[in-house]
Amino acid sequence: MQYLFRLDNGKRFLALFLFALPACLMLAAFFPVTGYFEWLLTYTGAYASYSELWMSLIQRDTLRLGFLFMGYILLVFSVSAITTITIRSMRVGKFQVKSLFYLINENFFPSLALVTAVTVSLLFFQSLICLFLFLWQFIPNQAASYILSMVFSLGIVVLMFYIFSILILWLPVMSINGLKPFKAMETAASKSHSDKGRIFTAYIIPLGVILVLGILSYLLRAIGILKFIINAVSYTLLTVYFTSVSLLAYFEIEGITREDLVKRPYLRR
Repeated sequence: MQYLFRLDNGKRFLALFLFALPACLMLAAFFPVTGYFEWLLTYTGAYASYSELWMSLIQRDTLRLGFLFMGYILLVFSVSAITTITIRSMRVGKFQVKSLFYLINENFFPSLALVTAVTVSLLFFQSLICLFLFLWQFIPNQAASYILSMVFSLGIVVLMFYIFSILILWLPVMSINGLKPFKAMETAASKSHSDKGRIFTAYIIPLGVILVLGILSYLLRAIGILKFIINAVSYTLLTVYFTSVSLLAYFEIEGITREDLVKRPYLRR
């Protein structure tokens, strides 16, 4: 929060937010967070098939599949640019945005590996959640079915965030250390081992924000454009937050001096 909002009076956050926004607009058109809240607040337990349940959580048609592909490509560009800007600002003490090609090219392949892995992971965890939701609906007592579905869904989401928190340093290890993806994953898990508790807390905090935004988007679902905007903002906030946290955590865990704080000693903890 200090890096994004206090340094440069929020200009850093605004710049990174704008870099992430185009990709997240595309992704929100295909896979809105609202789908889960529609299930949560209008639970019927009457899905004819597993595939029907899975597809009910996304917006699917040919046009939106195009949005998904474009969103994926743009997200790689966004994460690469955010990574380059953030690392440079901490190394030289100056936050600046220039030469878009350089910003994207500098960390393109680490960002490609990260975005691909996260996308596959999200699809896997959604499939796992849908599997339990579909199975629990066969319990005769609808209240018990709903409670079990909620408990298992929340448990899987927490598990997903926990795994992500263990690998929080994966992106900077690939980017700064120059390691290949699988070796970087092993190194990242080793480096973050002693700090995984507080890192997990930092990962859980945004979950509360997303829950609030998700409920809000559901309540405003009749106004399509507002629902779309809220979903896009949710994705954008997550992209900026998680990318920044991973890089900031790397500098702190490795004990690397941050030049942006050297120039502002009054902001040191």
